[in-house]
Amino acid sequence: MPEIYISEEINNNKFNVSGGVSGKKVSWVVYAERNDKYLQTFPNLRNVEVPKTETEKGKYLDYKAWKQPESKAFFKLKNHKMKSKDKSNKNTERKKIDN
Repeated sequence: MPEIYISEEINNNKFNVSGGVSGKKVSWVVYAERNDKYLQTFPNLRNVEVPKTETEKGKYLDYKAWKQPESKAFFKLKNHKMKSKDKSNKNTERKKIDN
């Protein structure tokens, strides 16, 4: 479809496509890049793929999704203590169990 163009750039989550033949379908992709304070502070973490160290290789962030044994977990959270407040505002401790 020749002569199709963006007549109005993105504004308020909308943009306009103009030109071409009436009634035709148009497909598009919008790419965005994070630019928040975290990535401004740590720009090296912007990489989509971060290489693993030798000890991290073969481990999974979500071993269950990949149907791998817990021994392949990247992080071990068993018996990790979390503090929370009960309704009487007294501090209580709970153990987080990764099942």
